[in-house]
Amino acid sequence: MHLNRRCAETAGELVERLDRPPQLLRRGAERQPHVALERAVNAERRPRGDQDSLPGRDGGEAGGDRRRQADPVRFPDLSLSIVKLLGRGEYALDPAGPGAPAHFGLAVQDYTHSTAPNRRYPDVITQRLVKAALARQRVPYSETDIDALAQHCTKKEDDANKVERQVRKSAAALLLESRIGERFDAIVTGASAKGTWARALSLPVDGRIVRGFAGLDVGERVEVRLVGTDVERGFIDFEKA
Repeated sequence: MHLNRRCAETAGELVERLDRPPQLLRRGAERQPHVALERAVNAERRPRGDQDSLPGRDGGEAGGDRRRQADPVRFPDLSLSIVKLLGRGEYALDPAGPGAPAHFGLAVQDYTHSTAPNRRYPDVITQRLVKAALARQRVPYSETDIDALAQHCTKKEDDANKVERQVRKSAAALLLESRIGERFDAIVTGASAKGTWARALSLPVDGRIVRGFAGLDVGERVEVRLVGTDVERGFIDFEKA
């Protein structure tokens, strides 16, 4: 991950030094990332009720390492909750011109998206743009092309993720269908107008809290009771115990 990040930063710095062409970048779809980050900080702080080791206070990785050491069992679920708060990613056009695109999640200014061109078409696009910039040749895509490709790649990624999520949810519902009535220690992973979700700590399954969810927020520890499953639809329903 660190190597991928540095490569993305280096490519961004390189293209910025040249006559910067339009780029394809990946960004969070969350339009108010600072609001999401505030909720993430509150989620991280909530289990202890203090203000130590908050993300980004002393360099996010150091704070994250201390949090992992302090609560190794709960840390993966807390991390998942924070990632969900920051929202899904999407591909987008960054128009040509001065100024480099910033990446809120990575906290870097010079950035272009590139991870695995053998697996992701968006990375092939980035490599072609960088290659043209290095050779000082005409870029192979117009801004209209990149914008259309960004929307297409985002949609196809979303379609694939939906299929993967459905398979995982149905498998989890099948795993739990004989355990109706059992109680589980869980962590709240989502809380919005659409509903409240929790992830069991002893099993890698997520479910919706359909009763007793009032006042719960992301990062809270809660005991839940399994009240229903639907394998075909991939539904798992909890109530606050």
